[in-house]
Amino acid sequence: MDSRFPLPVLSQLSAEQQAVVDSILSRRPSIDGPFLPWLHRPGLASAAERLGAYLRFDTQLPARESELAILCIGALADCEGEKRIHGPIALRAGLPGTWVDELRRGVIPSFTEPRLRLIAGICRELLTGIRLSNTTYTEALTLFGPATMVELVAVVGYYSLVAMTLNVFDPEGSGGRNQPSIQVNSAGPLE
Repeated sequence: MDSRFPLPVLSQLSAEQQAVVDSILSRRPSIDGPFLPWLHRPGLASAAERLGAYLRFDTQLPARESELAILCIGALADCEGEKRIHGPIALRAGLPGTWVDELRRGVIPSFTEPRLRLIAGICRELLTGIRLSNTTYTEALTLFGPATMVELVAVVGYYSLVAMTLNVFDPEGSGGRNQPSIQVNSAGPLE
């Protein structure tokens, strides 16, 4: 299926777009997901890529917890692309396959571990009400501390932007099932 949105063609990228592509490929194996529509605004793509790299690779959250938050956002936003891209990453980070499968189906599992339960609750509250209740806020501040709590809220915000971008522009075509991407050493168009 084709993208719902016109995607850049690799052979026609501006120097600024190519610099963004090179930067992304220096950290990731391909350019997919929201980067494709963002390339229409290279300054946005560059800034978002740097923020995303920080939130994915450099926070105090263990990868297991970060990937749980990303999959919760994908489930709550019904974002096929986010669930497809981060499902395998979450498995490698140590999330059980049953949880990943539930999240892919849009079901938030009932977690017994306090940190995981709280992460899922924070995602739900932020995506449905754009704020945290006093109870959740106090529990999160106590359990995560100020720095990690700031990072967790940023993860939810950033991956909400990713989900919105994927859901609106559908760069993957067919709700995330046929993902065009630029692979390392790719030479063809994105279309």
